Amino acid sequence: MNGMDAFIPVLTALLVNPLLPLTISLIALIFSIVALIYARKAAAKIPTPAPVRAPARAPEAIPQKPVEIRSRAPERAVKEEPRVELLPPPPPKPLPKKEVEVPEIKPKRGGVLGLESLEELASMMGMDSILIFNTLGMPIESHNVSEEDRVAASLADFISVIRKFESSFKGLSIENERRTMILMLGKVGEMELSALTVGRSELEIEEVRDLLKIYISDVMGG
Repeated sequence: MNGMDAFIPVLTALLVNPLLPLTISLIALIFSIVALIYARKAAAKIPTPAPVRAPARAPEAIPQKPVEIRSRAPERAVKEEPRVELLPPPPPKPLPKKEVEVPEIKPKRGGVLGLESLEELASMMGMDSILIFNTLGMPIESHNVSEEDRVAASLADFISVIRKFESSFKGLSIENERRTMILMLGKVGEMELSALTVGRSELEIEEVRDLLKIYISDVMGG
C-alpha cells in the first residue's frame, strides 16, 4: 500500500492538469496518421492482377444479294424540233419634227400706224399692259409691266416647254376679268420676238398680233 500511495499524487496531478485531454487527443491523432501511412505502403506492395480481355470476334460477313444485270433496249433518238424564236419588234422611230417657218418682220419706212410709243399702241388697242420680249427671255420694250426681266424670262421658259409638245405653237388667249394673250410675232434678223398683252380689249388674237407686228416694223423703219 505504501508503493501505491506514492503514485497517487502523480496521478492526481495528471488528472487535474487541464492540458491532459489535449495531449491525449494529439497522441491519438499521431498514432492514427502513422497507421494510415503503413497501411498504404503495404497495399502498394501487393501486385494488381492484369485485366482479362475477351478474345476479339471476327466481323460477321454480310450476305450480299446477287445483282441482276438487265440489258436495256437502245433508246430511240428523239428528234429535236427546230425552235422558232420571235424577235422583238424594232423600236418606233421618232417622228421627224417639222420645222415651223417663223415669219420675218421687215421694217417699213414712213410708218403705217403713226405711233411714237408702245403706250399709244396700248391705248389704241384697249390694253393695260404690253411686253415685247425675245425667246431668250430678254425684254425688248414694255408698257406698264413691273419686273419685266423676271416676267420675260418666265414667259420664254413657258413657250419653250409648250413647243416641245406642239412645235407649231403661235399663241394663246386666257379670259378672266381681263384678257391675257401670249403671242408669237416673228423674227427680226436672228432674233424671234414674242409679246404679252393684258387688258379688256375686244380685238381677236390675230388682230392684236398684226398690230404689234406693224408697230415693230414702223419702229424699225424709223
